[in-house]
Amino acid sequence: MKKTKLIALMTIVAVMATGISGCGKDKDSSKKNNIDTTKSVGIEEEYVNCIDMPATISTIKVNDEEMVFPIDIAKLKESISLGVLEQTSDNHMYRAVLMDSDASIGTVNLYSESGNVEEDGFIHFIEVTEGSPWYISIGGVTYGASIDEVKNAIGKPIFENGNVDGTYRVYYENCRYEYIAFAFEDGKLKTISIEYLPQEWRE
Repeated sequence: MKKTKLIALMTIVAVMATGISGCGKDKDSSKKNNIDTTKSVGIEEEYVNCIDMPATISTIKVNDEEMVFPIDIAKLKESISLGVLEQTSDNHMYRAVLMDSDASIGTVNLYSESGNVEEDGFIHFIEVTEGSPWYISIGGVTYGASIDEVKNAIGKPIFENGNVDGTYRVYYENCRYEYIAFAFEDGKLKTISIEYLPQEWRE
């Protein structure tokens, strides 16, 4: 438990310290505020405002179309490809830039059981900035939304920092591994980052 909480805390600090760089379906409005306020008490810290990640992830849309996450790369259209593929610390984990023809969509991390990423790769992390060929919406909010609009749609964040008149970041997590981060410039949503790594893919 202590190690898990420490890893989660280090992830939050790393994402917020380094900043977020450029690179769902909303049938039921009740999904917009799926917040578990149950406190999860660890040895060193206490988490509150944990997001219901599966419910929130289910609201993701890409270009107004539903997108199942993690994203099965084999099911994307033929113009979608990966840039230079880099294997990370784990044998099954990879990093690349997702491309649509010659245009960069954003940075992605992928899991592949076989090592043939284009055949069985799943995108478990994606970071997309406004102006990309993909515009992502979560809970009905997308690029250009205000800080308050994001909070009203997703709920109370676990962490936020920055200058509301400059760069500001709002961060949600499920108090385990997965998170969603929103970066704002001059009060408008600019970058969306999503990490959703199924339990069976973790080391």
